[in-house]
Amino acid sequence: MHIKQILSVIFLLFLFPLPVTGMNHGNRLHASDCDFNKGTCTRTEEISGLEITLDINPKPLTVMSELQFNVSINNKGMPVSNAETALYLTMPGMFMGKNEVLLKHSHGNNYEGSGIIPYCSSGAKTWMAEVKANIDHIMHSARYVFKLK
Repeated sequence: MHIKQILSVIFLLFLFPLPVTGMNHGNRLHASDCDFNKGTCTRTEEISGLEITLDINPKPLTVMSELQFNVSINNKGMPVSNAETALYLTMPGMFMGKNEVLLKHSHGNNYEGSGIIPYCSSGAKTWMAEVKANIDHIMHSARYVFKLK
């Protein structure tokens, strides 16, 4: 392939991303399981009992506008204030580039950061936010699948 052909392919992939394989669990598509336009969403790890709650503001959630991501972490009912945290925004089944939001400890068990959900040229509106929290050298994560209106 010549350099012009390679650049043309890269440009087209940028405009029209290809679906990513291997994103389905158990051969079922990700279904929206959180409605951040109505409130928060909490995930609890079965083994450790760690609870990670996520809220996104302002509501209603929109693409291409700055959003505030608020996370609270509790371990068996006790607030966790020593986590190193980040949030990753992905689109199930579609590669949309790396979208990482660094979360900083604000107070108590709360962590905050801001970021943008990009517009998808395919019109897809299902997104996944994954919070990763490193607590005492143990990595924890919680996933939240949601739809934009």
